[in-house]
Amino acid sequence: MRIVVIGSGFGGLNAAVEIRKKLKHSQHEITVISDKEEFIFRPSLIWLPFHKHSIKKLSFPLRPTFEKIGVRFIEKSVKSLMPKQNYVICNDDVIIEYDYLILASGASPDWARIKGLEGKSASIYDVSSALKTRKKLEEMEEGEPIVIGVAQENPNQGISYEFLFELDAYLKERRIKCPMTFFTYEKELFDGNGKEPTEKLKY
Repeated sequence: MRIVVIGSGFGGLNAAVEIRKKLKHSQHEITVISDKEEFIFRPSLIWLPFHKHSIKKLSFPLRPTFEKIGVRFIEKSVKSLMPKQNYVICNDDVIIEYDYLILASGASPDWARIKGLEGKSASIYDVSSALKTRKKLEEMEEGEPIVIGVAQENPNQGISYEFLFELDAYLKERRIKCPMTFFTYEKELFDGNGKEPTEKLKY
């Protein structure tokens, strides 16, 4: 049996590891296809702009990890899925056949959905965005207005709050005064995490 996993983030990595554990003593082939050679612990990208972590501390190479547990790793992008034929086509037209396919390629932000957001805002969604945000912070001058917010339908509001508090501490440490505005679609601050966090944020 050939099992193919597309993606090597939390979903893809865990899927491959757990399947290999279940099929440890079998001849079933498990293959992970990913365009990234390293796993990035994305929840900690918030520390990158503030020089509290290096990329090296947030990542590890995937190939040795998969080789150790007997999982085949292919570093390529996937161009097409062919579910009726049971194969995927990679960016270089290489065909990978499968019996079962797990799609764990993750998501990408739709910056264009909100007018004026694309190219004019900072983010910590991925490494390149976090490094661009670091550069913006390093170049920040006294009095520059800062707007931080939670866009509608964002299911993970906590990162915006965490970034707000980290940025406030960062600026105070450097004695830089900038007016900050925080916006959210929530009816109550941090309301996705229960009443207790909301009450603490209020006071």
